[in-house]
Amino acid sequence: MLKGRVAVVTGASRGIGKAIALRLGEAGANLVLNHYEPKDLDLSKSIKSQGGQVYTLKGDISQSVEAEKLIAYAVKVFGRLDVLVNNAGINRDNLLIRMKEEDFARGIEL
Repeated sequence: MLKGRVAVVTGASRGIGKAIALRLGEAGANLVLNHYEPKDLDLSKSIKSQGGQVYTLKGDISQSVEAEKLIAYAVKVFGRLDVLVNNAGINRDNLLIRMKEEDFARGIEL
């Protein structure tokens, strides 16, 4: 279904981003996976075993320079971009009364 298409997934190291990356890989997409903390980034082997090509790029895409680098990288390695899954985000969930002001501000700004 997505054979030969190129997809970028932000926040691909765990959770929803990881699940989306795996499904896109199953569907035949070539992937560029963005991560901020690579500790859980073990998708490459699984996706490659299905015949897809996978590249990873660390970066904080809340910074526009890093986001631009990610897209440029995908176009550089694959020559195009067909799908963007903008999944990255943070959750500093807490009761408002217990939340630090900087955690609230960081969650809102992203």
